[in-house]
Amino acid sequence: MKPSFPADSEAVFPSNGHWYHVEKATKQVIEFVGAEGKAPKTNVQDDYKFKGKKNEVTKETKWAEKTHIYNSVDVPVVEKYFADKKQAGGKEVTPEKPEVTDTVTYKHLGKIIPVDEKGNLIDGAAIPDYLNDLKDPTKALETPVPEVKGYVPTVKSVLPKELDVDTKVVYKEKLTDVEKGTKQVVEF
Repeated sequence: MKPSFPADSEAVFPSNGHWYHVEKATKQVIEFVGAEGKAPKTNVQDDYKFKGKKNEVTKETKWAEKTHIYNSVDVPVVEKYFADKKQAGGKEVTPEKPEVTDTVTYKHLGKIIPVDEKGNLIDGAAIPDYLNDLKDPTKALETPVPEVKGYVPTVKSVLPKELDVDTKVVYKEKLTDVEKGTKQVVEF
């Protein structure tokens, strides 16, 4: 006998008496958003089905298991972005809530902004992004400040506390030593 599929997505298999074998498909979806075209593909896990029996007369369903927990996945590092979590998924599904979604949000890492002692941008200076921590998508590494011709930075590197906030780094104008001939007259 072929199974029939009611609107509530349970597969019903007729059996002896008033009980039917039923299955309910499940799914965990992990979405990656915010990385402007660089986000990883959506991760879908749908390899588990709840199995049980449903009474034809009372409509009562008895499930063999009440819950299932899907695997978690490591969140990938995306260059120039940081994620809001290190792992995603690991969500619990039930026959009553067979589909779950977990969303990973990426934000653009901040930048180092070279400025002069008056707070003005320095023309022609590189404005680098913070460096990604390749082992943890939720962190940035200490990032060296760029060299700027004619200037000396007040710090050698930046370790950002707020990953999406730019850091202004003050550069002092480099003073060069000038040699000038002088005359010295000593009178006795």
